[in-house]
Order: sequence, then C-alpha cells, then structure tokens
Amino acid sequence: MLEPQERSHLMEILRPSDGFRLEFALATTYSLDLMTLLTVPLAFARFEFDAAEDAVTSDPLALLEAVRRYAEHMVVFCQGGRIGLPKHGSQLLTYLEDAVVAAGAAREGGVFHPKIWLLRFVAQDGRVRYRFLCLTRNLTFDRSWDTALSLEGEVQDRTKPYGVNRPLAEFVESLPRLATYGVSDAIESRIAEIAREIRLVRFEPPDGFDDFTFWPLGHNGAKTWPFRSGSNRMLVVAPFMSPGCIGRLADELDELLVVSRLDSLDALPTDSLEAMEEAYFLDDNGVPIEPQDGGVDNELAGLHAKFYLGERGYDVSLWTGSANATDAAFRANVEFLTELSGRRSRQGIDCLMEPSKVQAGFRELLQPYTRKSGPAEVDEVQRALEDQAEEVRAALTKADLAADVAVADGGGYRVTLRARAKVAYPKDMDVRCWPITLSEEVALPLDRRLGATFGSISFEALSAFFAFRVTVTKARRRFERRFVLNLPLLGAPEGRREHVLRSMLNDPEQLMRFLMFLLADTDSEADANLSVLGTVGQSGCVPGFSITSGLLEALLQALASDPSRIDAVERVVADLRRSAGKADLLPEGFDRIWNPIWAARQGMKK
Repeated sequence: MLEPQERSHLMEILRPSDGFRLEFALATTYSLDLMTLLTVPLAFARFEFDAAEDAVTSDPLALLEAVRRYAEHMVVFCQGGRIGLPKHGSQLLTYLEDAVVAAGAAREGGVFHPKIWLLRFVAQDGRVRYRFLCLTRNLTFDRSWDTALSLEGEVQDRTKPYGVNRPLAEFVESLPRLATYGVSDAIESRIAEIAREIRLVRFEPPDGFDDFTFWPLGHNGAKTWPFRSGSNRMLVVAPFMSPGCIGRLADELDELLVVSRLDSLDALPTDSLEAMEEAYFLDDNGVPIEPQDGGVDNELAGLHAKFYLGERGYDVSLWTGSANATDAAFRANVEFLTELSGRRSRQGIDCLMEPSKVQAGFRELLQPYTRKSGPAEVDEVQRALEDQAEEVRAALTKADLAADVAVADGGGYRVTLRARAKVAYPKDMDVRCWPITLSEEVALPLDRRLGATFGSISFEALSAFFAFRVTVTKARRRFERRFVLNLPLLGAPEGRREHVLRSMLNDPEQLMRFLMFLLADTDSEADANLSVLGTVGQSGCVPGFSITSGLLEALLQALASDPSRIDAVERVVADLRRSAGKADLLPEGFDRIWNPIWAARQGMKK
C-alpha cells in the first residue's frame, strides 16, 4: 500500500501507457506554480520521444515546440489568487494563458482545493484510455511528503454507464460553473466530452484493494461526510486539523490515531488531543533519498499527505485526496477524495505502521507527540496582518478585473487594469500590480477604484498574467503577499503566440533545426537531427552540405507514419510567410520540397 522507502515523481506517473499518446489533460489544484506547469508540456514531449532528458531540455527550440504542442491540449483549474509569482518571466508563459482557469468554491467562505488529473490517451487503432490521478499535492515544486493514487482503464463499447464513475463525471461537469471568469467554448466542449466518456471507463482498483468509490466534496454546494459509520479504529494523516473535525471523528470511533505537523498539533486545544489514542508528527530527519544521476542527495521535507485509514471488523477503507482534517474541508471547500476498500489483514493500520520483512514501517518515520505545556501562543498581530492580506487577495479575485489593451500614442501598447466591482481596503494598505513580463520596479498602485494604467508596453511584454503585491502595516509590523491573477486581456493584438516563435527563430539554421525536431518520430531521430543540424555553419562542416539535407526524407517519413507532424510544419511555415521579413528564413529550394508534400497531405484530408 504505502511504502515510505519508495517514491515517484508526478511527471513519471503522467507517462502514457505503451502504444498510447496523450490527447488531453485536465487537472485541478489549489495553488499553482507557472514554471512547474511549463514542465508538464516538456514532460509530455519527452515521453513522446521516449526521451533522454537532455535531448529535449538542452535545446530552447525543443522546449518551445513542447510548450506549443501541448499547452493547447491541457487545462488546469486552480483557486483564484493562488498562482505564485515566478522569479523570472518568460515569453513561453504566453502559451499557458488559455490553459489556466481561476476557480472558486460554491459555498461562501470555502476555497477550491481538489487535486486530481484526468489524462485522455489515444492509441493508433482509436482506443481511448483514461488515467485518473487523485493527489494530495499541488502543482508546484514543493518537496513535501505526499501520496498519489492512480486508476486507469479504457472506454468501453457500451451504452450503460458504470454507476461507480457517476460522482467523478458530475464533478468534472461542475468545473465550468466554478470558474471565476467562465471557460471558453473549446474548454467547455472538452470537459463535456471527458464527463461523457468517463462514465464508460472501466477503472481497475490498485493491487491489494477490492473496490473504490469517488467522493467529490462541495462542488455542488452540498456538505458531504464520506466516512462510513461503524468504523471502530482510524488513522488520520493530515498536515492541518481543526477541533471540530477531530471531535466529530473521535465521537464516531473507538480509537483515533493522528499523524500531523508539529505546529498543527501544538495549536490544538487540550481536549482535542485527549480525544486521540495516539498522536505523532513526522521526524524532521525525513527519509534519505538515493541521489539521481548527477543529482544532489536531498531529503524529503514536510508533511503534506492526507489520508484516512479506517477499520471495520475484517474490512478496511482508505480515503485519500485533498481534504485536510478540518471543518472547512467537509463543510465549505471543494475537495476530492477517493475511497479504496480492502481487507484489514492486508491493508490495515498495523500493516502500515509496523515494519515487516520486506519494508519499513511508517512508525519509524514518526515521533510521538507529547504536549509540554498548553496550546501554542498565537501571534495575534501577525495573524491580523495575514488575515487582512488574505481578505484583499480574496476580494481581488472576485472583483471582475480585466485588462484593456490599446495602441499607445508613442508606440507600443497602453494597458489599463479595471474592475467592475469595487473593493474596499484600508487607506494605509498598499496594493500594487504589474504584468509579470515586466520588473516589479514598474509596479503601479491600484487606486480606490482598482484602476492602473501602464503607458507603453512592448508587444513582447503583453500578458494576461498580472502580479499583485499587497502590503499591510500594523503596530510597526509589515507583511507582504505576492500572487498572480490570470485576467481577461481585452483588445490585445492577434498573433502573440506566433510572435514568440518568430522571436526565437533568427536564422535559417535555427528554423531547420526546429522543423527537424517537429518531424522527428523518436528520441534517436531527434538526437540525430539536432546533432547534424548543429554542425551547420561550423568550421570543418562536410563540403557541399545543404541546409535542406535530410528534409525530404524526414517529411516523407512523417507523411507516412504521422501526418499530424506535417500539419505542425505547415503552421510554422504559414506563420513565417505572414510575418514581414521572416519568410526569408526559409532556405533556397524549400518550396520545391515542401509544396508536393503539403499537396499530398491536403489530399489525405479529403
């Protein structure tokens, strides 16, 4: 079940099954790191080329194509205002603007907190396979202890849906209603397709379990308590807890065991601790990790996993997912848990906690918790500062903000931030904003009507991602909160994504290297193409070598094995022809090779 000495990376559990390719990815998360999200398209490109990592990541043009190719094949719903501010801006973030959707909870006071993935894979023979991931981690670079559940199955040729999948399908259907700014017609159509097909997927429970149940929470505004009555013993693992939730669990159980963070246990009242049979916190030393090839020997740090292991006689249920042991999780938030059912003899609490002949016990990673005094004192000033900053962040996510773009008189573009709803905050609170493509030094204060105008922004710096800095001062104490909002960019010129490509292609050699990467069907082909083309222009190059060498063969192979790669080349070629001066990048003789290939591809579509 849970083996603390083993680990897996999110990018690895996204890998398609043999014979399948990714067609679309739907994800939900509470917090989001944009640079982490950029690595997802890169990972899918690596999988497609059966990659050695360096073959893709060492070439910026390869990274560009990875993001171009897959950003339009994924969508991520995240809690509004919980996008982290990247340390460095990147033009590639332009490709993520349509892939990131801000969301909120259906109930007042709640947050959007689920952490699931639904991956749609397609085989060459048309079979469709789905992978469902129920995670406890957000889409960030955090290096904490988390758990991941993966279920997989193919869409079956049947008309009657599987009843067990209904809660999952209904959760997927609810996502557009939870979106702060709504979703595009394309995303809504995709979500409807996934919700329809997911009802017909035959998922298999993981080894050691007999059955599973999906438990979406709060997506429809209803309160849900997923834990079955009759459990006599439960292990709760969660980084955050509240007295109300702990009390409710303790009232329904004969024995309650808890694993949490040290500071969370310190903050609980004494009667909550007395309701626990045993309480533990994760040992700060963690578990040593074998270093990766050329990597650094690090340790996992920080508990972020969330699961509930309950025993009923000879049976056991494991609920895992996003929900902390808090009142908010089960009364106000949007969350997602998956319940796995099995036998206590194989998956019970003692099987997890105690060591066996084949694996270490979870208890070996833990320290017993003993309260040395009363509940930890709360820094009321710090809490007040943080609460005020959070109130402003929440208000800004609901203010219906948008950015108007217009041509500036002196060149470039004028961008005006505006809001349809007013947000009241104290006069001594400083709120500033700026496009994340620019330095924080150009940040402008938001006036009382939430307006800010940036006078002259270059085409390259236009972005739907805006950074915000909220500064609160109280009792000579200062607290800052930075975050990013993905706002509607109204009136923006067309072709911003194409411009990113054009700005990175500066000479014919770069263009040919990029086209050969598009046409490569395997990692070995990509390596060979990039290696050969990388010698162009260097001293010692073979005499008579043409920049179009190998292009015809690569085009013919792509036309026969995967014509969609020809379409990808056409999009690049057409964009260059529309761009002033960029058509000159096409090498001499290119049209003699390209025109018959494109004519053949068009004939295949008829």
